[in-house]
Amino acid sequence: MSSDYGIVLQNTVSTVENSKIARSTVQESYDFILDDLDKSIELNAAFTYNYYASSIAAKAFKANVLLYMGGQENYEAAVLLADEVINSGDVELESNFEDVFENGVANSEVIFSRINGEGQASKLSYYYQSLVKVSPWLQDFLVDDPRKEASYNTSNLFLKKIYTSGVSGGPANYMRLAEVYLIKAECQARLNLLAQAEETLNAVRNRAYGGAAPDLEYASQEELLDIIFDEYVKELCFETGAVWFAAIRHGKIEEIKTNVTSSNQYIFQFLLAN
Repeated sequence: MSSDYGIVLQNTVSTVENSKIARSTVQESYDFILDDLDKSIELNAAFTYNYYASSIAAKAFKANVLLYMGGQENYEAAVLLADEVINSGDVELESNFEDVFENGVANSEVIFSRINGEGQASKLSYYYQSLVKVSPWLQDFLVDDPRKEASYNTSNLFLKKIYTSGVSGGPANYMRLAEVYLIKAECQARLNLLAQAEETLNAVRNRAYGGAAPDLEYASQEELLDIIFDEYVKELCFETGAVWFAAIRHGKIEEIKTNVTSSNQYIFQFLLAN
């Protein structure tokens, strides 16, 4: 948080005169983002369609930002925000994992997404569907997980999540309720509230296993955090970039991607696309 290497913040209309702006600090960058999210929450826009902004979307994204920032106070605040989203009654987990993608914008779980107009296909989705294939690492990772069949085509290794035959080219889901549960579980685990974190995590795991996920086996906070990281991969691979940032937080990135040899590479999440 004390680093000088934040982002370039532009809060006025860009002109030639003000185009050269120094980087803000990391703290200033987070403060700027949180201020925007707080204003969005205060506007209290009701949740209608998942491709419109809403107060619960702002709360979900703020919880995510607080998790990234870290620290006990931020973890505690993120848990409270996650609970507000989970208990809002506006969204709920789909009964079946594959329905999150097959139902498109009609699903009950997505909080914020980008959609394509009728008859339009996403070029990015087409790129993934036709050129990107699931890596051997991810195939091994998902080998015994019931979400595998809905994540990629096991015959040709093409992705299913981003491009489905029933919903042309998308939508792109930027935040859904399952991720809010994972954010909450990770914050609880980092606060050493292990039993609570396990209960939160099982809301996602039970859906994946048709209501009866196998019992978790762990002997420490670190082992439970490893399990939570595994769930990020199994639940969210190819969706939002959440796996990349989770891999950095959990100290996994150099292990998974051996071509990552410097923290300077952490900003390029595309390296972990497959």
